[in-house]
Amino acid sequence: MRRKILTRLAGATTTIALTLGMTNIAEATQLVYLDFESRTDPGEYTYSATEQQTILENVAADYSLFDVEFTLKKPTSGDFSTVFYNTGILGALADPIDFRNLDKNDNVIININFFLNPDLFPEIDPVALSSFLTAHELGHILGGLRHRDSFGPIGSGIYNPPGADAYFPTYPGPVAADETLAHLQVIPEFGIGINQANEELFLSERSAVRLSFSERGKLVSEEAENNSFATAQELELAQLEVPNPLLTGKNAGKEFLVEAIAVTGSLDTPEETDFFSFSGKKGELFNIEVLSTVLQSLIDVPLDPEDPIIKEEGRITDPIDPIISIFDSNGDLVPYYDSVAVNNDEYELLDSVIIDLILPKDDTYFIQVSSDPTCCIDLATGDYELFAYNFEAVESKTVPEPNSAIALTAIGISLFATAKSRRKSKKSNS
Repeated sequence: MRRKILTRLAGATTTIALTLGMTNIAEATQLVYLDFESRTDPGEYTYSATEQQTILENVAADYSLFDVEFTLKKPTSGDFSTVFYNTGILGALADPIDFRNLDKNDNVIININFFLNPDLFPEIDPVALSSFLTAHELGHILGGLRHRDSFGPIGSGIYNPPGADAYFPTYPGPVAADETLAHLQVIPEFGIGINQANEELFLSERSAVRLSFSERGKLVSEEAENNSFATAQELELAQLEVPNPLLTGKNAGKEFLVEAIAVTGSLDTPEETDFFSFSGKKGELFNIEVLSTVLQSLIDVPLDPEDPIIKEEGRITDPIDPIISIFDSNGDLVPYYDSVAVNNDEYELLDSVIIDLILPKDDTYFIQVSSDPTCCIDLATGDYELFAYNFEAVESKTVPEPNSAIALTAIGISLFATAKSRRKSKKSNS
């Protein structure tokens, strides 16, 4: 099964190099090398040349709206990330979350051998499973995608599982993200079966925002003395072009209107709080989060010290356990469904997130970042990144050009955006 390849709503043409021999790709923001051979031992699954090319095409289709290129031949120079197959833990693992894609040389490992036992998993398609795991794990390193980025559509809140009680305090918004299981960042905890990797999964709105920001988002540094409402650092969100990768769902085919910003900051004492302000309109939909522990590391599995494919440390070495609070210009906490806009812990780690906040009025709003005094002394001070964006999906006014296509230059074919299916499987190679 071959995956659909989409074009940007703005009508731009994206070129993806699908190659068995290319060694230098000058125009790519990120180059990814799929290494099917260097870690494959006797008795492990051997991917045929056709299967390797099919997986490459599938993953390239998933990221066809973003500045990523893929190759099956190891580049001889320059920066590139590598996906190693047949190594490491069963399933898949990526280097630590790389929001903003600062590390152009991070890695992913894929190992499907356990899942090829026909007595346990009779319907597994190795090409489809490998394609899904590759696309999923690459999201972590190409844009810092989180598993909750599968929640969709934006505005529908979260999914159950993990459910509202997995957040602290309990998430007060809707648990109505019924498109979640169609998205690539979904995990088994959400109720998806391993056989569903054979289905047509795709990037979500949240994933598209984060990937786009990692390519071209506005970043500022925290200013000194922003420790009160009166001295809050003013943030001006910047317009962000976000292509629409949805194949189905409420917002499929729509145009995304997004403004976003990220801030690098730190808390130098346990008592310090940082304040940031922004202007908002009544009804605007915001997602705001503080990343810290997730940028330290996610590694909690034994790794081979003699073959350290996966890094055990992220870019933040001194994280905090953050708390995020949103206030209005009167200094009151903003209403957040039937509660107020405060979060201590998201469901996976100690970082904080405000999901799908609807602003109640035209106003100047304040974001407060502090550390949790009840947690751990070694997480009371340190570094963090604040990420905020608003989102609206509107009917597209752009008329696609006739026969708009993405040129797959290295193999000399064109796959049109009207293709019925993106994914090619082992069982159907046409």
